[in-house]
Amino acid sequence: FDLVCVNAWMLDLTQAILNLGFLTGAFTLGYAADRYGRIVIYLISCFGVGITGVVVAFAPNFPVFVVFRFLQGVFGKGTWITCYVIGITQKSLLLSRVVPESPRWLITRKKGDKALKILRSIAKCNGKYLSPNYSEVIFFITSNKYC
Repeated sequence: FDLVCVNAWMLDLTQAILNLGFLTGAFTLGYAADRYGRIVIYLISCFGVGITGVVVAFAPNFPVFVVFRFLQGVFGKGTWITCYVIGITQKSLLLSRVVPESPRWLITRKKGDKALKILRSIAKCNGKYLSPNYSEVIFFITSNKYC
């Protein structure tokens, strides 16, 4: 795109657009991860980074390059933020079969059955058993209109 001399400012613009994408991704995909699940948003973000990276590499003109550079920032931040949160809370990222969603998050989304199943598997891994009262408590919490 001839980003030297007179057009050198365009290089700075692309970096600013990327950072604007990071900012946008932090808010939108951070919220989406809380709403729909971190693993789902992580996988979507990884796919988005891959696609936008290819388009940026082969962009036919500067406006297309800038638009997809912005999207690359959005998905890049989505990948980073979800991976960071999963890594902090779970200690390792092994995807959905190995790293389940948080029981607390599932309860807030009215998915008490899944939360109870995960809690039982956690108790089993720790050589403990889950009290039968847990199913009643989780049912009460998920059926309560204030949660």
